[in-house]
Amino acid sequence: DVSMFDSNAMLLFLAERAGRFVAPSGDTAARAEALSWLMFLATGVGPFSGQSVHFRHVAPKSQDYALNRYDYEAHRHWGVIEQRLTGRDWMVGDAYSIVDMAVWGWARMLPYITGMDDVWLAVLLPCDRYRLHAAVFCMLRPCVKCAESSAGWSSVLESDLCWRLLLLIHVLRATVMTE
Repeated sequence: DVSMFDSNAMLLFLAERAGRFVAPSGDTAARAEALSWLMFLATGVGPFSGQSVHFRHVAPKSQDYALNRYDYEAHRHWGVIEQRLTGRDWMVGDAYSIVDMAVWGWARMLPYITGMDDVWLAVLLPCDRYRLHAAVFCMLRPCVKCAESSAGWSSVLESDLCWRLLLLIHVLRATVMTE
């Protein structure tokens, strides 16, 4: 039995177990690059994006200092991701990986996170490619149906746990679909 609580750790565990979506331990340089990006997402993009969402959309009263602080950091971190994806198809290497899955987990909400609909093309275009992955399309169908209901996207976006679990299902489905 294995106990885990972090979605990135779960992605890594499942990818290693499946033998896909992450460089093998023998490929030290590729693995170090992938793990570095995965940690950047877990320790920077996730926390700052989450706080930006909180202070932009949820906080009971305007807290300009907090919103400005977290919004600046979220934009800075997403700028690093955007720079990385400019001219590239994937975050690391030449194939879809758990790093792309982790980016997509947050990037799908980028306009909601940053309050900007017309930027981040270098991030959003690869995310469109990820969405086209058969497994992602299959797992998104229930959420798209929910989003098209009267509750709208806000009900889908509020359930980050749902999306994290769907990412894990994505790894499993992608593995099963290729075996």
